Amino acid sequence: MEGGEEVEKEGNMSQLAGVQFLLSNEGKEVPLSSIEDRTACLCLFFSAHWCRPCRSFTPTLLQAYTALRSAGKSVEIIFVSLDRDEASFRDHFQGMPWLAVPFDAAGLLRQKLCARFAVERIPALIPLSASATPSSGLGSGEDAVRLVGEYGVDAYPFSAQRRRELESMDDARREGGRLQELLGCEERDYVISADDIKIPIADLDGKTVGLYFGAHWCPPCHVFTKQLKEVYNELKILRPGSFEDS
Repeated sequence: MEGGEEVEKEGNMSQLAGVQFLLSNEGKEVPLSSIEDRTACLCLFFSAHWCRPCRSFTPTLLQAYTALRSAGKSVEIIFVSLDRDEASFRDHFQGMPWLAVPFDAAGLLRQKLCARFAVERIPALIPLSASATPSSGLGSGEDAVRLVGEYGVDAYPFSAQRRRELESMDDARREGGRLQELLGCEERDYVISADDIKIPIADLDGKTVGLYFGAHWCPPCHVFTKQLKEVYNELKILRPGSFEDS
């Protein structure tokens, strides 16, 4: 199996045939061969500066990438630009800490890669590993973007198996109702109050907890929030210490 995985990985890297080097955001040339053997998880990131969802997703990906690299994970991302001109490409790429296919080499290669991995929308994040090929259910890139968007660093290594594990854990949390797993994560074991005080999730055990989904831009939320606040305050008086909402 190990040998088969290596062959498949090499096959995926061959999709970049014709590209001799990649670019860092500092403009330095990085030989493509230098990252093949030292990177366990290699991803193609299809994006463009004109694409609003791309600009929204890139900071999320950047945060996950930075955290993974800081934790010593062997992960690298190659930016494949779908920008309309080189100036836009450079403007988009300057905030990315990973590597990129040179803009002048991305034309025909971009078309080939989009066809190879069935990329029909951007942003798209394609893991080039044996466990995350198109046949594994991550072929369009959509699932990998969703994984990072929903799970951040926990999405690593962005494989179909990891997706199933995370979805299974989500199901267990919903069924089990364990607050720490439902509301927290490895980096955070608290929720915050309106006055920005950190409340340990463990302090909520034994209380009746309600989840309230709302937004400031939503007029119906404004109306309902006022009503909910009145009911909440009454419950706090009637049942002190036994009721919370988030």
